[in-house]
Amino acid sequence: MIHVQALFVGAHLEDIDPPGPRPNDPITLLDEAGKSLVDVGGGGSLEVQGASLDFQWIRPIPAGTYQLNFRIPGATHTVTLNVPAMTIS
Repeated sequence: MIHVQALFVGAHLEDIDPPGPRPNDPITLLDEAGKSLVDVGGGGSLEVQGASLDFQWIRPIPAGTYQLNFRIPGATHTVTLNVPAMTIS
């Protein structure tokens, strides 16, 4: 499982995850081909410090470089994740 929890200090939930249909989630995980992995859970909540987003994806089986994209109104940020091959012990 890949689990990401992000806190946006000072933001309101509607600022980063507006209600209604939209083409993209505010946090996406892309494989090396640029294909979005399907999340198995996600949502947002309002915390004392700001808005919090919580997303999960099934851990990809192939080793590789994945891009974790944060896309909210007025800002974008990408984090590169190097996922090692799975080992059975």
